[in-house]
Order: sequence, then C-alpha cells, then structure tokens
Amino acid sequence: MVSGYSAFDEFRIVRTIEEEIWVKSRRKWVRKKFLPKGTLDSPPLLVECTQPPRLFSFDAPGLAAYNGFTGEINLAGEGERSLLTDPTDTRVVHKLNAVEYIAHRIQGKGFETPWERISKLVNWYSIIDVSRINKEAKWHRSGRNMIKQGQFRTGVPPRD
Repeated sequence: MVSGYSAFDEFRIVRTIEEEIWVKSRRKWVRKKFLPKGTLDSPPLLVECTQPPRLFSFDAPGLAAYNGFTGEINLAGEGERSLLTDPTDTRVVHKLNAVEYIAHRIQGKGFETPWERISKLVNWYSIIDVSRINKEAKWHRSGRNMIKQGQFRTGVPPRD
C-alpha cells in the first residue's frame, strides 16, 4: 500500500529472471535454453497494477508452449515449441528464478528523477516438469511442478 503520493509520482514493477529449459532425449538431459541471472523480464501492463494506493503484479509459472488446461505441449510453432523437435524427447523441465521490486520516480513538466527501488526484493522460482505420454506429442505434468519463494541452483540437470 502506497500513501502520500502525488500526480507526479510514477511507479513500476521491475522483474529480472534467470531461466533454463532442459529436455531429456535418449536418456540424456540437454539444456536447450538459458537466460542469465539479471535478464530483464518486467511484467506487461496486463498483469500488474502501478496505480496507487495498491501496487502489485501477478504471474504464473510458464512454459509458453505448455497448455496447463489440456496437459499438452503443442509442437507446431516457434519459440520454445521449436525446442521439442526430436520424437525421442521424453521430458521437458522449465526452471525460472525471478526477483521483483517496486521502483518509483517523479515526473513533471520538464523534469524527471531517476527510477529508484522503494521496496524489498521478492525472490521466487517456478518449475514446470512435463513428460511425453505418446508419440503423437501428448504431454502431461508430473508431480514436481511448483512455484515458491526463494531461488534454485542453475546449471544442474533435473533429477530422474
């Protein structure tokens, strides 16, 4: 909750991430995607509110190609979906570390102050683990999916 603000105060949610996607094929794990710690991933305006008095963002763990409603990964398309081209791929694990905070600046006619962090850092991570059900590219979630506070160690293949 923010109080004591004026029409010149501006707020935003800043998120940085560290991300990796591991694919298991022929009993071997291969890291197919890696974004280093500190990669800017600020939330789009659709998932945040930067109008006082309440400032917030929300997110859900996401593997863009994974449909959490049907439990399938659609292999047709671009981006993360193009990582899954081998029919021997049997498992995909998406890991994401995120750090978020609220930033503030004052902007008026002819002046603006630099952005400054005004909140504590919020550390959270998500893991999505999906396995192939059949050769027609049907996938399902395992019991290892989670979103929690904290951070995980990157560069380590998932456990079997």
